Amino acid sequence: MKTSKNLGVVMTCLFALSSCRKAELSEDGRADKIEEGGEVEASSRSRILSGGSERSKSGQARVARFLSELKKISDHQERRNSFSDILLDLPNNEHDIAVELVIADLNSEDPANLVSEYLEMSSLMSPALQLPGIVRLLEEPKLLPLQRAAMEQQLRQDIGITPDQIVWDWRLLIGDHLRKNEALISE
Repeated sequence: MKTSKNLGVVMTCLFALSSCRKAELSEDGRADKIEEGGEVEASSRSRILSGGSERSKSGQARVARFLSELKKISDHQERRNSFSDILLDLPNNEHDIAVELVIADLNSEDPANLVSEYLEMSSLMSPALQLPGIVRLLEEPKLLPLQRAAMEQQLRQDIGITPDQIVWDWRLLIGDHLRKNEALISE
């Protein structure tokens, strides 16, 4: 009797949490895609670049300009080298531009594998830039399984999560990790 009562309480709590999560996602406009395992596929492709509307317009213009420059380069290695130069020249507050370039390449018909270049270059950067960029890339459905596994492993190592722990929302974990470790932001 006691076990069934506890089970009822647990089921009620899970239902309430699920309902709250769905309501929260509905407000964000992202509740339309819930996968079989209950994992939410959160794509922020339509999100505006952070920093206000004027900043987002100039950011979108820069993304478009860099994207056209990269598309003109047919050789994949040259394209990756050009992307590296762009990434190194971007100020820290415009790092999201590099992530959008990687996503555009990932979703293009002739990808140059800018994901690997981004991971290599971002490993030299502050975790405050690198970790949110990786989380954003994990949201992309076209990310190769091996790249996804490598990114998740890196995130687990960086924030101290064991491989057996299930992660439903990397964005929350990384945000909490950066808030708790302000020294990472100043690096």
